[in-house]
Amino acid sequence: MGVDRTAALGDGLMGTSRRPRKRNVYHCSAAVPRQPAARLNSRTRRSSLMVGQQPGRVHRLLHFRETAAMSRTLLSACVLLLVCVAPSLAARKWSDATGKYTFEGDLVGVNDSTAVIQKADKKKQLVAIKIAQLSQADQEYLKSKEAADVASKASNGEQTWTMKSGLKVNARVVDYGRKDVTIQRRRGKVYVNDRMFENLSGVQQKVLLRIVSHFEDVPLETAKDLNEWIVKLKAAPKTYTCDGVMLELENGDEYGVPFFLFSDADLKVLEPGWKQWLAAHEAREKAEQAQADKEREALLLQKQAEAYQRDREAEHQMRMMELELSAVEAGVTDIWEVELKPRGGGYSRVVVTSGRNSDVAARKVTEKYPGYVIVGVAKISR
Repeated sequence: MGVDRTAALGDGLMGTSRRPRKRNVYHCSAAVPRQPAARLNSRTRRSSLMVGQQPGRVHRLLHFRETAAMSRTLLSACVLLLVCVAPSLAARKWSDATGKYTFEGDLVGVNDSTAVIQKADKKKQLVAIKIAQLSQADQEYLKSKEAADVASKASNGEQTWTMKSGLKVNARVVDYGRKDVTIQRRRGKVYVNDRMFENLSGVQQKVLLRIVSHFEDVPLETAKDLNEWIVKLKAAPKTYTCDGVMLELENGDEYGVPFFLFSDADLKVLEPGWKQWLAAHEAREKAEQAQADKEREALLLQKQAEAYQRDREAEHQMRMMELELSAVEAGVTDIWEVELKPRGGGYSRVVVTSGRNSDVAARKVTEKYPGYVIVGVAKISR
């Protein structure tokens, strides 16, 4: 219809705000409880916060990162899709490997190990079944282009999301995420995640205004409003932790939208997927922390071993020096001063060593410093 989706979304992010928490670091996911779960997608995707990051093909608000999805992740994604996308009318008949158990249902998602099927009964129950447990015919069907098209159509379905401002956006959820937004005034300029506010796009600026308005409970509509407010901080930075979703519009552009901008009804729809993403995120952080602890412990052991070896070498050298001094005192050997010079030219150096005579002392020094030539040898012990 000729509507600029980018501008429309930016205008829609100018909704109402909530009262902030009284501290410098804020969290905006109060409307969506933080509980464990897995991530939404099976493919690897990375996106960066639109506010304070360089824009690429798409504008991004939140930082998202995901790995290969497990069956419960696939199930969560399908739950979210089926809230807003109606299943097909023609249900398929499925059976297990024994053929004793059969049921009818629609394929709504599949990956390498699991198929998600919505049963064609009154409850419309969604089940995740291991592909290996299905009949051979069903397994062959899941490998077919027809099944791939059905699953793709279900996963690519768009939903209509309503913002608190009343704006309705046709888009599909592609990920969840969390990102810190830090704002600070430096040298008379406003910086957002180390990028100048004036260099952000129009949509980015509007989103930043909504984030600050939400947490600080102050009406900020323009860059002038933001500048007047931030002057009061006296260069002190403010950090806001934003939780939200990544929406993909009809034109393929993706936008990160904080949860607090969605209507209460849509927040309830987004809540299950957020719980699963958060659980996977926390599990990944624990795994990364465990790996970091393991590497730190290994490094500590290595350094301890190196220190022990250095101590052993130093102790050995001390004992050798004591033996040489004892030999000198007994008249068995003497202490010699040997002057060396690099073969290619340069400054000379003096080395002290022991030996029964000057030839022995010179030979010992030459073996230790092969790149030098002897300039002179002098006895220094009595």
